[in-house]
Amino acid sequence: MTFSAENDIKISIIIPVYNQEVAIARCLDSAISQTISEIEILVIDDGSTDGSPEIIDDYARRYPSKIVAIHTENGGVAAARNMGLSEARGRYIGFLDGDDYLAADMYEKLHCAMSAKGGQGVQLATCRRYSVMNGKHVEKFFPKIFLEDTLGKGGVFEVDTDTKRGELLQDISVFIWDKLFDAEIIRSTELSFPLGQPYGEDFTFLAKYLYYVKAAVFVDEPLYYYNAFSSGSFTNSISGNWYNIYRNLSDVIAYYKEKGLWDSVGPYLESVCIRYYDRRANAMFLYGGKKFQMRYVNYSFEFLSENFPDWKARVRVMDGILMAFVKISPMLMKFYILTPNFIKRAFAGRILQDRGIEL
Repeated sequence: MTFSAENDIKISIIIPVYNQEVAIARCLDSAISQTISEIEILVIDDGSTDGSPEIIDDYARRYPSKIVAIHTENGGVAAARNMGLSEARGRYIGFLDGDDYLAADMYEKLHCAMSAKGGQGVQLATCRRYSVMNGKHVEKFFPKIFLEDTLGKGGVFEVDTDTKRGELLQDISVFIWDKLFDAEIIRSTELSFPLGQPYGEDFTFLAKYLYYVKAAVFVDEPLYYYNAFSSGSFTNSISGNWYNIYRNLSDVIAYYKEKGLWDSVGPYLESVCIRYYDRRANAMFLYGGKKFQMRYVNYSFEFLSENFPDWKARVRVMDGILMAFVKISPMLMKFYILTPNFIKRAFAGRILQDRGIEL
């Protein structure tokens, strides 16, 4: 669907939902309460088996001018988001997860920032977030590079060199729900979420979108509330789907090689890939399945070594990598995995929580 001047919908908010009856009302309340009125809220029920469909339909009946309820068979979050993209009529696209919620003025501020800077070729707006962890709201901040580079420019980060594009890929949050996207770019390039590869598909979509961004605007306020420990989150399950992270990252690597930008952006994507490995390694104290963890760590080493031969040297100098010397050694990682979880939790878990590091 192509946006036209007659269409008064400024923002389409796409919400995939699967078995989130406990949180979905709060999520929808935050969406319908947005201070920008020209929005549509596309709620895609991805074959939920709990009370989510009834709650969604109730909201659609109460707010028919804003909420569109779409019920599909279970196909995964990527398929649900793609369904939302196919139905969206807005000039801009936002994503919201069913167990998260928004500040009331989030989309108004992102829209104002993006449209006000439109003459500067801005195709992306992003804000900061709160990570809701064990009842605490941990405020997340932008990397210094964005604050320094946008100083005096109204928050605009200009992507005028390949180095700048690499910095954007490396340092912007890998999430899609703290951002506002230009729907025309998505439609004209037919961007979509990769199917059949859950986990990491957000970054695949974002990374490909960033290829077209000439400038991004940073709204230096926490406006999104991310449920960091939801029952359905990646960190609360362990399965072969973990490998899909690397399949999706391989897709991004191939994409930028095809675009002829690998030499310039490869070092920045190396940091992204390392941090994905680091995040999973940090979460080991949450699980059993030690044999699986060992296989997964070995696979991580193979992936990183194949694509980035000097990745271990990079880990040693990267900021924020907990126990870097352990994470670059297969033998030490094996010993770490075999360490009882209560010991890992007492040591690593406490440090991660104190630092507000999301898993």
